[in-house]
Amino acid sequence: SPDTAVFKKHLKETKSMIISWHKDSIIQAYGEEVEPFIWDIVIIFHGLMREFLFLVGTGKAQPDVKTIPPFIMSVLDLFIEKKLN
Repeated sequence: SPDTAVFKKHLKETKSMIISWHKDSIIQAYGEEVEPFIWDIVIIFHGLMREFLFLVGTGKAQPDVKTIPPFIMSVLDLFIEKKLN
């Protein structure tokens, strides 16, 4: 049951692992110079992913799923470029 303490603990641990993996992946992709604002990037990434997944999951919009990853990357690229300059 989703209401049990064990389930909630497992869900929290899983989310923490995913966030950490995304953080490490972003640093690997963009370099260590993004570390001072890595959590901003992770939050932007998660927000974009969550909203696109919501749109696809609800069926209220039919975004071209092939364009989503390049769009997310372009947003991250622009944000990082702005922060580094």
